[in-house]
Amino acid sequence: MINAVRICEIEDEILKIQREQEETEQCLSKRQREEKHSHEDVRDSLRRIAREFEACHYDRQLISLVEEKYRLLLNAERDCGDFVIELGKEQERLKLKCESDIEDLEQEKQILEVMPICT
Repeated sequence: MINAVRICEIEDEILKIQREQEETEQCLSKRQREEKHSHEDVRDSLRRIAREFEACHYDRQLISLVEEKYRLLLNAERDCGDFVIELGKEQERLKLKCESDIEDLEQEKQILEVMPICT
């Protein structure tokens, strides 16, 4: 009877891990899509900045402002790209951990299924 109870607990734990993994995957995927969109916006701004340089007509003050904006956009682009990569790595780490936890529980369940019933 004790084995049957523990087997049910293990099955519940597995389902809980799977639900949490799915929710986390959805959340991370959504965040990744948002960050990729932001990254594209920054890239578009970087492509448009050449026109701003042309519009400065050799005005040192304006050129300096545009250069600062360009530098900030480059930093933002790098940060966005790094964050998208980190989200992907974190997603993979979580997936592997969940799979490992589920494997451990499945092994425990298999052992309990073949053990003599404890009363």
